[in-house]
Formats: sequence, C-alpha cells, structure tokens
Amino acid sequence: MAFDWYALFPAHIGSKMSGTVGKLEHELSKFDIHEKLLEIGTAEAYNLCELAKKELISEGVGFDISKKRIAKAKERISDEGLAHKVQVYVGTEHTINYEDGFFDVTIIPQVLEHVPKQEGVLNILQEATRISNQGVLISLPLRDSNQMLMRYAKFLDPDHVKGLIKHKNSWIYDSKQVEMFFEENNFSFERSSDNDEFYILK
Repeated sequence: MAFDWYALFPAHIGSKMSGTVGKLEHELSKFDIHEKLLEIGTAEAYNLCELAKKELISEGVGFDISKKRIAKAKERISDEGLAHKVQVYVGTEHTINYEDGFFDVTIIPQVLEHVPKQEGVLNILQEATRISNQGVLISLPLRDSNQMLMRYAKFLDPDHVKGLIKHKNSWIYDSKQVEMFFEENNFSFERSSDNDEFYILK
C-alpha cells in the first residue's frame, strides 16, 4: 500500500493560509444557485463545513482518496453538528456516479495537480461538468498567480514533487497550457479576475 502523504499535511492549514473559504464564498456568488455542492478532494471537509456554517450551502457532499482524511472529516462533521448538511466518503473520480445536473456546483480546490495523467484530469472535469447544473469551480497553484503561496505550492509537499518528477505534470501549473487543455476539450471557461487561481468551467 502506498504511503498516505495526505495524512501528514492537514488541509485546513493550507486553506486558512490562503484564505480559501473566503475565496470560495466570493467565487460561488458568481453562480445563480450553489445550495447543493460537491467537493472533489475534500480532505478533512474543512471547506464544506465552513461553507455550511456560513449557510452558503444547504447540502454538501465530499469525497477523497485518503481514508485517514475522510475519518478526520467525519470527526469534524460530527463535532461541529453538521451531519444533517455535510456527508463525505472515500472515493476517486471513478465513484462519480451521480445523475446529470445532480449538484448545483462542483468545487475542485487545489486537487488536479495531484492527478498523474491528463486523461485523469479530463475524466474528472467531464464528469464534474456533467453532474453540475451551474458549473464547476476549480483552483490551481498557477505559477503566474499574484499570490506567492500559489506560485510556490508545487514545492510544498512530496506529492507535488512526485508529480513534477515522476508524472511530468508541470503543465498543470502553467495557465496557458491549462487553458489550451480546456479549449481542446471543449470546455467553456473563465479565469477569475479577483482570485486568479480560480476558473469557472461549464
């Protein structure tokens, strides 16, 4: 079994440092409806819980490949009394088996850089757009971001380094290559002018 690097790096620390919840709140305001939300790569469900506490979502579902992180997510959800609003499970892109338009919005924050191959990224985005009737909100640690943390995120944990060396996925940090990828695969997209690591896809 592969070592669970994810369990060593509590995701909420990175979220707090980069102000992710506030950014999500701002970017979600650009959608007509965002009550029912899916988060791909939810980690310990920090984002979902905070959005639920702010009453920005009425129903949140998240999944993650890390069993340890999902266990921590379930503890967080229980401790904060949010079981009626937030649900999580262990899964991968292959477990996205919801009906078309089942969610209002799917969020994929700082996740796609961990996917080894472009085919995997494409599959996630195709499925996410299929099940989201309003669109998909993604963020990436782009090297042309105005935020220093985003520019250097690829060096902050071993999984990023593995992606760069083993999987040669440096394209995912390059906004020009990312946007070319979107265009080649017929996604409508818009990069946020407020938080430049975010894209809305449809």
